[in-house]
Amino acid sequence: MLLVKDIIKFLEEKFPQSLALKWDNIGLHIGDVNGEVRTIMVTLEATTVVIEEAINKGVDLIVAHHPFIFSPLKSIDFTTPKGGNIKKLIQNDIALYVMHTNYDIANGGMGDVLAEAIGLLDIKPFSMIDEIHGEGRIGKLEKVMTIDELSKILYEKLVPYVNFIKKVEGANIENIKTVAVVGGSGCDCIHEAKAAGADILVTGDIKYHEALDAKDIGLSMLDIGHFAEVAMQDSVRDLLNEAFGNGLAISSEEIENPIW
Repeated sequence: MLLVKDIIKFLEEKFPQSLALKWDNIGLHIGDVNGEVRTIMVTLEATTVVIEEAINKGVDLIVAHHPFIFSPLKSIDFTTPKGGNIKKLIQNDIALYVMHTNYDIANGGMGDVLAEAIGLLDIKPFSMIDEIHGEGRIGKLEKVMTIDELSKILYEKLVPYVNFIKKVEGANIENIKTVAVVGGSGCDCIHEAKAAGADILVTGDIKYHEALDAKDIGLSMLDIGHFAEVAMQDSVRDLLNEAFGNGLAISSEEIENPIW
């Protein structure tokens, strides 16, 4: 019999909790570590529609990327979306486990998933937190491209993960070869990406003043949106099925990008 704690042990060997940033909230958010697991759903985040999907599909464990509980809860009001979802999870005996920045940083995690989806070669971390691990990935394109050519290819490769791509044109937009990528909101890595030799940074949630900073140092950027991280669903699903048997893990089919 497979238990929640068995899945957690496996995932934490791959994506150690020790890699998570201090502000993060990861691990088991709801549930019993001794609960039996027959079906796992992997999702970017446990939204209301995803939780309803899990209930309808008889899921025992949800593995999410974004924290379900982030700020401390002062009360659990069942009439609110958050409180109602907590009630649904508990009533339907569904455990919820989160791996966030530890998954972003770990080898084989978000950074590698996105870099490989983009088609980069010679991939390695660049915004280092120790001798081995870093928050982002940097690699080479097979051939030199313009920023518009790269944007078009990214859109094609990442569909259905992205709805649109925004661009920031730095000093080099005609001869792009070295690409840095950070999932989610990676604008705090602008200077590290430039120092690592990147021609362009691919990330999400680029804001106005961050775009100005990038232009000032000559770094081009492509904003693929935060939802591009949904690429993790199939990667983690396949990892779990390879370890524990095909059919155990499924990807959420109801998760959706709220920004169009």
